[in-house]
Amino acid sequence: YKTENLDQVLNTEYPSGIDVIWETIGSPVFEQLFEHLARRGRLINIGATSGYTSVGYAPIKIDDFIVKLHYGARTVIGFLTFDYKHKFEEYSKQLSEYYVKNKLKIFVDFGVNVGEGLEAVSNGLK
Repeated sequence: YKTENLDQVLNTEYPSGIDVIWETIGSPVFEQLFEHLARRGRLINIGATSGYTSVGYAPIKIDDFIVKLHYGARTVIGFLTFDYKHKFEEYSKQLSEYYVKNKLKIFVDFGVNVGEGLEAVSNGLK
């Protein structure tokens, strides 16, 4: 989202809109993603990393938000992981089993231009 025009990419890749969006960044990405939400689409917000290091969270600014929400039959919901901490053990076991059975691939994305080989070693130490 920092190196490409998000609106252009989403228009090209998802011309009919996106059915489910897992959003973690907050404003202004939240607004852009909401605008690309399909009819009856769901946007799940699990945080707003853009506000973690700033003075506060930027307000969400979406023109005609209620109209777009209502007439698009869209759903926006906040998701707090710790509301489900009573399930952590159960799902940790299940995910471990999936990994052992090669049903789950783990990939760590350190971002763009992180380097390769010895240059990337420091990423594992952060």
